[in-house]
Amino acid sequence: MSLNPGTTLAHAEDVLLRAETTWSNSRSAQDLYAAYTDAVHDTYPALKQTFTAPDLAAGLHSAAYWNLLPIGSTDPGGWVSATELPGAQRARRAQNQALATEIDNQVKAM
Repeated sequence: MSLNPGTTLAHAEDVLLRAETTWSNSRSAQDLYAAYTDAVHDTYPALKQTFTAPDLAAGLHSAAYWNLLPIGSTDPGGWVSATELPGAQRARRAQNQALATEIDNQVKAM
């Protein structure tokens, strides 16, 4: 991992710690989709400004990000209701598991 010119080690460490905190906090969110996309959008600019390519910021826009992003446009969000069909419950659980796994992967990358 290389730093952009003019970036101090102290600043890089601060950026990494803030990014790790953001991603770790997203693990406990009730709306994993919102937490995941917020974490990407909140941490990407600082990581991109701090580290050279290939960098941590590029990893945030991974294949998983682009595949998980459409979920928000088709999913009304919220928790599975008691009246949802079992198939819909399984689909929502699968989406949440995919999001949780990607959040965990991003925390490990920090």
